[in-house]
Amino acid sequence: MGDTNDKPQSQNWEVVEYNLKEASSELLDKYYVIYSQLYKEEHPDEPLLPLDILKERIQRNDPSWCNRYFAVFKNDAYAGTGSMQFLKPGVEADEFKFLSTFYIRTLPEYRRKGVGTAILKKMTQETLKMGIKTIEMYSMLDSGKSFCGHFQGKVVNNFGFNRLDIKDIDWRMVESWKIEAETKTPDTKIEFHERLTGKDWDQYLEMQVAFFKELSLFDEEPLFDEEFFRKDFVEYEKKRIEEGTRDAVIAVAREADGTIIGYTEISYDKREPHKIDQDMTGVLKERRGKNLGKRLKAEMLLKIRDTKPDVIFIATGNDTKNKHMLKINGELGFKQSSLSLGYSFKIHDLATKLGLE
Repeated sequence: MGDTNDKPQSQNWEVVEYNLKEASSELLDKYYVIYSQLYKEEHPDEPLLPLDILKERIQRNDPSWCNRYFAVFKNDAYAGTGSMQFLKPGVEADEFKFLSTFYIRTLPEYRRKGVGTAILKKMTQETLKMGIKTIEMYSMLDSGKSFCGHFQGKVVNNFGFNRLDIKDIDWRMVESWKIEAETKTPDTKIEFHERLTGKDWDQYLEMQVAFFKELSLFDEEPLFDEEFFRKDFVEYEKKRIEEGTRDAVIAVAREADGTIIGYTEISYDKREPHKIDQDMTGVLKERRGKNLGKRLKAEMLLKIRDTKPDVIFIATGNDTKNKHMLKINGELGFKQSSLSLGYSFKIHDLATKLGLE
C-alpha cells in the first residue's frame, strides 16, 4: 500500500468486489492505466512492466496465499484499488492464520476524498467475518504513510529498496574484495548453479530457513513460522522452475569436505533483461568474520558483468536495522531508492476507528 492519504468525507463511494484474476481484457486495460500511474510514482526511474507480464503475475496461482480484489470506479475508470491477502483454506501456518495484508492504492486526484477509507472500511468488514485478528499494510509513499498513521497503525518494519547501476560499479574494488577474501578462506570454493539438488538443496533450504528467521527478528513484532516457510519455499521454487519465466543463479561457498557454508543468489525475469534482483546473501554464523559474504557478493557481481551484458541495474532490499549488510551494499554503491514502512493494526481497534464497532 503506498499512495493514499485521505480522510472520511461526506461523499459515499461504492466499493465493488471483483475477480481481477479472471477480469476481461477491457477491465485489465483499465487496471493497467492505474497501475502505470502508481508504479511510476513509486519507481520513477524504472520502466513499466508490459501488460502481458503484469497480467501473468496477477493470474499466477500462489501455493499458500489468495487474494480478494476491490475497487472504486469513477466515470467507468479506476479511482482506487484494494486487495486483501490471506492464507488459502487448508494451509497450516499458526503464525499467519489470523493475519491479512491489505494493499490500497488511489490515484493522486482522488486522495483525501475518502476513496482509500471506503476501500479500507469494506475490506475490514470482510476480514471481521473471517475471524482475522491483525491487519498489515505497507507504504512506500509519504501519502500512504500518513494514511496509515491517521488510522493509528503501529510501525513494525522499515524496509529500504536499494539500487545499484552497473555503470557506477567500481570493478577494481570488487576484484580486490574477491582476492582479499580468498586469502582468508583459501580452502573455500565458490560455485555457480542455476538450481541445486540432493544434499546441496537440503543444505541450502536449511540455511534459507535460518537466515530468514534471523532477518524476521529485525521486525518489532516478528512473525515466522518455520515449518510453513519451509513448505512454502519448496512449493515456490518448484513452481518457478515449472513456469520457466523467472531464472535464478546461486553462488555457493563450499568447503573441501563438500559442506556449503554460505551463498548469495540473484533472480530475474528473462522478459526484463535490464534488471536483476539480488536476493538473499548469508553465511553460517560460525563461519562469519572472514569476509566470505563480501567475497560472495563480489563473485556474483563479476558473474553478472561477464554473462549479463543487458543488465542496467541491480535491485535489492534490506531492513534498515541490518547495518552489516547495508554497509557492504553501501560500499558497493547501492543507493536507497525508496523506503517502505510496514504497519500493524489490531482489527478491532481499526474497526472502531472506522465506525464499524
